[in-house]
Amino acid sequence: MYRGARDRQPRYYRVRDVYVVVLDYMPNGNPLDRHQHHRSSPIAQVIGTKYLSLVELIPPPGQHLNMGERIYVEQSL
Repeated sequence: MYRGARDRQPRYYRVRDVYVVVLDYMPNGNPLDRHQHHRSSPIAQVIGTKYLSLVELIPPPGQHLNMGERIYVEQSL
């Protein structure tokens, strides 16, 4: 019987941290990135507190982050 892509089980499950610690915050974006959008929007480099996953995220508009700050990451999909 044919197994389509929808019938297949995922190879791994995505593990997400609920809390992260800010390692670096660039309010004006990353000046070395080749994409214009990444150079102009704020970006934060964070590490998860439980699984130690390294992630770059875009904070909500108007939110300023400090290095070493522990923040809650809302789960979306």
